[in-house]
Amino acid sequence: MVEQQKKGVVLADVADKLEFAEDNMILNEEFKKNVAIPYFKDIYKDLVSQSDSKSKGINKVTLLNVSTFLITRYRLVLATARDHR
Repeated sequence: MVEQQKKGVVLADVADKLEFAEDNMILNEEFKKNVAIPYFKDIYKDLVSQSDSKSKGINKVTLLNVSTFLITRYRLVLATARDHR
């Protein structure tokens, strides 16, 4: 039992030190400035353009439709990942 606790601690210590290539990209300020922010601004502009009243921003119906779409896609990704195990 003591060995298992020690192994758990070692694994926890290793997991704290793991760094993925994607982490560097996400934490990179240039990536945020040149990719992430413009991407989300484009999404926001598209959602506003679908709104009934563009001066009010994104309406509830559009937000509900996008949420439903994202949930459906997320479930599809999970099901696909589960099928490939």
